[in-house]
Amino acid sequence: MSHDRFLNHKPSVELSTAIAFHWARGAALLNHKLSDGIKPSERDALWACAGLLGALGFSSICAKMPEEAWPLTRTSASDLDWLKMSEGKKAIWEIAEPTRVDSLFFPMTPWFKQFEPYASLSGLELQNLPPELMRLCESDSTMMQDNSAYLPSLSFFAHAGNLECNTHNLGKFLSFFGCMHPDFRHLIERKDPRALLLVACWYAKVCRCQQWWLWRRANLECQAICLYLRRYHGDDIDILNAARYPEMASSAASKPFHSRSAAAPSRLDETICLRCAKRIGSADSVPGDCQFNPERKCDDYRKQRKECLPVQESD
Repeated sequence: MSHDRFLNHKPSVELSTAIAFHWARGAALLNHKLSDGIKPSERDALWACAGLLGALGFSSICAKMPEEAWPLTRTSASDLDWLKMSEGKKAIWEIAEPTRVDSLFFPMTPWFKQFEPYASLSGLELQNLPPELMRLCESDSTMMQDNSAYLPSLSFFAHAGNLECNTHNLGKFLSFFGCMHPDFRHLIERKDPRALLLVACWYAKVCRCQQWWLWRRANLECQAICLYLRRYHGDDIDILNAARYPEMASSAASKPFHSRSAAAPSRLDETICLRCAKRIGSADSVPGDCQFNPERKCDDYRKQRKECLPVQESD
């Protein structure tokens, strides 16, 4: 339903109401289960639920234009709820242990390893920072101190800043939140300009990945942050110079990618596996088989609809 809302520029009240109902119900059941105790056999379901709620939280944004998006909006208790939910998933990860050998998610262990945070930033690695962030660090040496709340996030960009975000390395980019310093979220909540700039740079990276649940918030809030920085910190030349990259990137990605479906029309009707997103019958897989269980034919598939995003190539 959330995907249908994303595809529909004017979603119905009924659809939005249904999403809100199932979201609230799912969150309530998850909370009840966490309070009531988890059985070993329930750990995979717990992690799946947390992952779906996290994606739903990130995809849910009411703004239709940057001026209506955080941080330009009035301060609200619901601001950054998606980020708070992301932090809550860390606790569920410890409980569910989805990389254990008997977990249904065990085959995804190599993908999960992309989430491992970057703990430090050496002088040599600092040279890998994008030039805009490099100049910003040189103008404010406190950002590079060992106890700096900015340092882990800067370390992320030093290691992954030169990569182009795509479906294969998305986990590496989602590790941005895993490596976040505990005080960094408070800086974001206080709309600290340097913290906002780092978030905007991350948004600029992931909004080009064209994942439906990421794109709208990443694009709108990236543009909103850049507007906020120009409006309230226009006298800081280093901030404005560093903001040019996320401004250009979000502007280039501002057109909804599902409206670009003229490309590759022959692939719109291909069948995909809902579990592994692999195109069934493609040259890189055995027809009908799912990479999660190559011994058994996979029935979890669907036909892509004409208005849906074309299936992307797999490794």
